[in-house]
Amino acid sequence: MVGRPRKRDGKTRLDLVENPLVGSWHEAVSLRSELSADVNTRKLSLFLERVNLTPAELVSAAREDPDRLRDLLVRYAKELQKEGRLNTYIAKTLDGVRAFLHHHRVGFDQFPKLTIIAGESLRDERTPTPEELRAILSALSVRGKVIALLLAHSGLRPGVVGTYKAENGLKLRDLPDLEVGPDRVTIAKRPFLVRVPGRLSKTRREYVTFGSSDLAEALIQYLEQRQKGGESLGPDSPVVTIAPRAKGNWLRAKRRFAGFVTTKSLTQDVATAIRAAAPRGVRFRVYCLRAYCSTRLLSAESEGRLTKDAREEFMGHDLGPSGRYTLSKRLGSETIEEL
Repeated sequence: MVGRPRKRDGKTRLDLVENPLVGSWHEAVSLRSELSADVNTRKLSLFLERVNLTPAELVSAAREDPDRLRDLLVRYAKELQKEGRLNTYIAKTLDGVRAFLHHHRVGFDQFPKLTIIAGESLRDERTPTPEELRAILSALSVRGKVIALLLAHSGLRPGVVGTYKAENGLKLRDLPDLEVGPDRVTIAKRPFLVRVPGRLSKTRREYVTFGSSDLAEALIQYLEQRQKGGESLGPDSPVVTIAPRAKGNWLRAKRRFAGFVTTKSLTQDVATAIRAAAPRGVRFRVYCLRAYCSTRLLSAESEGRLTKDAREEFMGHDLGPSGRYTLSKRLGSETIEEL
């Protein structure tokens, strides 16, 4: 039987990791990415709730009665379709089930065959125009402007600025052109260099991008504001820290706060302004700001002002075979000046 998710009585779907079968899988996945481990666990938990199975019963069904499990998965997919869910959503919810079974060496391959329409969930979405970006920035605090411009002008992923659980993020030392004095902050070069360490990069390699004059001005104002508030800035200080209004949030309460802010908090800070700037019938997400940067770089490439490898470098993408011999290495000062 396939039903709707039950009320959770204060529990979260991540409580499923208390189950030994799920816990061992979650621990293995989190070695590479804690975010992926949590997301897949939530997907598995949602599926198990709706089909009323335990983790052990799922493994047993996949091994001993695969036809029954196949039929259950088909009914699950049909119910979600009736609720208006896209096939892309349904396929993603099944990723958690597939990964869980694979971890336990269950060779089940009878998942529903779904027709996936690329970009279907993004059909009402586009990148902002320069005028719309200005409207977004005008609605933000100076801290919000720094976040938005790091995405829109430097092309950073939100997870670079602040990681999933705020254990890491971009530091002032990653901005070599930034100088912090006791009562003054300066950035002499425009555009200025931004080095993204490998620990924050999706491809796990260090890469460089640049900050604009607008970002430089907003960043100077923001850092000086923090200094006036009594913060002592140093090389390991976060570029973006927790908002003053959130001083008593759960990160501080649990003594897990090291100055950085969660990816979710970063995106929430600018999401309201982004949604307000969207014209009727158009949807903007925070990731549209990064797409804005990519679009502007693509335009520069088409005009011959930028190479493809340089554009991919600035966006933190995999550079492919040719880039691995050039931009994938740590760049010297002469190469950076040329870029």
